[in-house]
This record gives sequence, C-alpha cells and structure tokens, in this order.
Amino acid sequence: MLAILEAFEKSWGSLSLTGIAEKSGLPLSTAHRLVNELTDWGFLSRGVNGRYQLGIRLWGLAQDTGRQLREAAS
Repeated sequence: MLAILEAFEKSWGSLSLTGIAEKSGLPLSTAHRLVNELTDWGFLSRGVNGRYQLGIRLWGLAQDTGRQLREAAS
C-alpha cells in the first residue's frame, strides 16, 4: 500500500490503475486489489474519468499530523 501512495508522490494529478501499477512496481492484479482497499478507506478517490487521486481521508491525516508536530515544537 505504501508503494501505491508513493506512486502519487512521483506524479502530479490523478493516475490510472495501470499507471499506479507501473509506478509502484506491483502486478496489475495486486494494484487493483490494494487500490480498491485504499479507496474504500478514503485514502484514494476515483474520479468520473476512472482515474485515481489522493483521497480526503489522507489529506485529513496529513493535516492532523502537521498540527501535532507544530504543537510538539511549541
């Protein structure tokens, strides 16, 4: 799953399932299964064009982590 999320770090915008598999180095069938799980959890979202992008739940997690780091630094 981390390889899939990292694929978005190396790319701007949305990715197709094939693009995710290629960038993550995973077989297409494995990428499909993991992308579906990440989508169900809200870490990825699927657009009307069938391409995937980072989901709102991941953005929320990143925001909370940033806030915790700022508080700890204070």
